[in-house]
Amino acid sequence: MKIKKLKWDSDFFGFGIADLLEGRIENIDELTIKGDIKLIWTLVGADNSRYINRLTQSGFEFVDLRLTFFRVACATNTEGTRLATKNDLPELIKLAGQAFLKDSRFNHKNFSQQKTKKLYELWVEKSVAGSFDDCCFVAEVEGEIAGFATYKKISRSDSSIGLIATSKKFQNKGIGSKLILKCLDFAHSQKRKTLLVGTEGKNIAAQNFYIKNGFKIKKIESWYYKWIN
Repeated sequence: MKIKKLKWDSDFFGFGIADLLEGRIENIDELTIKGDIKLIWTLVGADNSRYINRLTQSGFEFVDLRLTFFRVACATNTEGTRLATKNDLPELIKLAGQAFLKDSRFNHKNFSQQKTKKLYELWVEKSVAGSFDDCCFVAEVEGEIAGFATYKKISRSDSSIGLIATSKKFQNKGIGSKLILKCLDFAHSQKRKTLLVGTEGKNIAAQNFYIKNGFKIKKIESWYYKWIN
């Protein structure tokens, strides 16, 4: 069993965070004592009951499910959408800071809400610059930003949506579906076969939205955390 310290996450949240690499976990406490790790997390297949039993016996707690959806990329109508620019950042950062807190796996007493809010703001900012996700698309209504989606190539055949959000003012008006179409079209133009998107188990609205837009479930995984005293 090994753990891998996650430098970016640790530096951002202000305490040591490590990823548990699947394997033997009998010596988990001894390994964490050697470092400054406060949190160990792992994402494991929800059907891997034997390994999950070992995790819970070693003090890991279930946090949430992670569902990954897929849809075949294709050419689509992208009217009303465009590539985001740095001039859009004030609106995008504001929207990102409001949209994801409730259903985030970081919505936990040991994570600062302010830090979690900043995480999503930074995510969209870096994606516009192409240094986190590859790019960000916006949907507009009469010149006003109504929503955004970040996009990233993850393999020769797959791409993914990182974040997708619609302004409260424009919800239930098809904005999210327009952004999905934009990402599908862009993935197709980059010769990617599949567009992936993930969401947490508690976010039922997002799951229904992806199914409504033609996505199917690719895999279901479980997040487990162990907090070190």
